[in-house]
Amino acid sequence: MRPGDVRTVMWKELRELGDALTGGSRAQLVVLAFVGVFFGVISPMRRGAAWFTDGSAVLSYAFIGMVLLMQPIADVFAGERERHTLETLLSTRLDDSSIVLGKLLGVLAPVCAATTLVYAVAIVATNIEFGHGQLLLPPFWSVATTLAAIVLIPGLMAAIGVNASMHANTVRKAAQMLSLFVMGLVFLPLIVTQVFPRAWVTRLVALLNGHSPAQVGLAVGAGLLALDIGIVLLALARFRRGRLALD
Repeated sequence: MRPGDVRTVMWKELRELGDALTGGSRAQLVVLAFVGVFFGVISPMRRGAAWFTDGSAVLSYAFIGMVLLMQPIADVFAGERERHTLETLLSTRLDDSSIVLGKLLGVLAPVCAATTLVYAVAIVATNIEFGHGQLLLPPFWSVATTLAAIVLIPGLMAAIGVNASMHANTVRKAAQMLSLFVMGLVFLPLIVTQVFPRAWVTRLVALLNGHSPAQVGLAVGAGLLALDIGIVLLALARFRRGRLALD
């Protein structure tokens, strides 16, 4: 892997993402604006400073990243295939690992940055509405957990998306696979409570209640980081120029 090659591919993805956004439909821009305004202004101003320590708020910002990421990550390889530009990319002297990592980071980085901006706007909006001359800030563990979720949960989706897009014939097919992943995350609590024995669920809840939010967040974050790295390594191992060109 060569850092210069990674930056080259990242810049290509960022430029194409910007072109797609500026040249996209008005409906797409309206959706993006609605997501930013709702989670950055409306929701925090309705809930007050209580959302600073609410676990659902952490998941909501991770959800923003997943929504923004779904289309561009499905496009990274499948879109190149549909536009008949994949062969040109594969014929370059760019290092294989650099292509995979550059594409992943080129899509993930702006999504994480945009979500972090919405989170910062939410803190400002809360202070404007409820500060009354005092500075209201989330506790450190809440900020750290939220920022980690903004990176690690969409990062997991990005890693899975790269693997899905790598051998998908169309962007639509890759996006459908990612939709199943999102649905799995949304329904995960229900699946756990219905599939696993009640005694296991009770023991898990008791275990979580016996630790502080910071400890739980650290353990979950470490697990997500390991999972992200594992799936990225899988993508690097599966990337084969000859096979991609023939798919």
